[in-house]
Amino acid sequence: MIDIFYRRPPSVYSDTSFDHASSSEKGKWTGAEGIPAKLSLENVVNGMTAPPCNLDNFSKYLRFSNMNEHADGLQFYLWVKRYSKRFQNELRPHERGLSPPWVASIPKKGMEAPDQNESRKSLEGRPSTSSSEIDVSKVGFGEDIILEPFTIQPFRSEIDRVTSLYLVPDAPLALPIGTLEKSETLEALRQTTHPSAFSSAMHSIELSLRSTAHPSFIRYCLSNATRTRLNFLSISGAILVMAALSALIVLTLSSVSRWYRLLTFILLFGGLVMIANAKRGLCLVLVVLGMARNLSPWEVYAVDDRKSTDIRGDEVADAGDVENGNGKIVTEVTVLELEDEMSGKRRNEETRMRWFVKEYDNRPVLSRVFERRVPVEDREVRRLQLSILLQNVIITCVLTVIAEIIFVILPKGNLF
Repeated sequence: MIDIFYRRPPSVYSDTSFDHASSSEKGKWTGAEGIPAKLSLENVVNGMTAPPCNLDNFSKYLRFSNMNEHADGLQFYLWVKRYSKRFQNELRPHERGLSPPWVASIPKKGMEAPDQNESRKSLEGRPSTSSSEIDVSKVGFGEDIILEPFTIQPFRSEIDRVTSLYLVPDAPLALPIGTLEKSETLEALRQTTHPSAFSSAMHSIELSLRSTAHPSFIRYCLSNATRTRLNFLSISGAILVMAALSALIVLTLSSVSRWYRLLTFILLFGGLVMIANAKRGLCLVLVVLGMARNLSPWEVYAVDDRKSTDIRGDEVADAGDVENGNGKIVTEVTVLELEDEMSGKRRNEETRMRWFVKEYDNRPVLSRVFERRVPVEDREVRRLQLSILLQNVIITCVLTVIAEIIFVILPKGNLF
């Protein structure tokens, strides 16, 4: 059902100070407005949405929209979710007993928060994890590794490898969390491999995704045209509005019947609709052509290289993908995929794609204006786009009627 009062999520990524807020301020966050339940973060992560609002689009949007910390945070978030399921389903009760749940110690009043140096001291003796020296294939392995307490806990080597990628100082992958959360998580992981050890980091990452990354992504999904096409529509609409106003002025100053001024209604209305839709990321032509959308730059790269079938509607699960009960693709991140991020197996591909996205704006203007289009598969996105479109039509129609009435009631100029 179309909602004519719907409002898009605010542009929180550029305006919010969430990432610099304190932990207590973050805890008061209730989420961004304008995100319906069907497009919630849980539905996106669990594979309950379709392109352009599925998990793969979410991950690539963050990766190629200068939100790398949130992209790494999403990857870490997915891995912890999968790790929690494995911990409960793959271990026997006595094995789970080796890693008791983590209970954070509450400092007494007047005591200072843990210092970051303490967390560094707790990692002394472990392999170096700087981005230039890290070798994730050896983290937690080798005969030269000195066994520390709690090494008999399940998944200890895997936890050490993930810790070296995300949490230690100078880790190669960044997370959108503060030093306090990192210190708390490192201290917890030093004691146990229970999924509850990630609670501090996961709380901050989830809040960051909900407050910044996810609203920004939903706002992006509601747009169906490239930025170049939207600029083209804005300019074209402005030209139509100027032509309509010029014709109104000429007809008003002339001696012809004032009712001829109503002939400019279509020009004025069409121009205002184009401007209003472009301002909110929509192209009316693409909607009329069957609720279509232009391909994103990273999707253009995938199509050109014939490496993606998801955007053509023939979704094929990758090695780390599974299908849920509804037939949707759910991406599951494994520690091997995290290692691939640093070992170069995926880095070269990502580098080529990043270069393509960066150079996309240098392509011919007409190719960007008339970029290839695909259907908008997600029904909720289509409903919201129609709601926004209807709002724009109503508002611009009212403005056009007011303008036409004003010019019609003006007396003739009789200048020619």
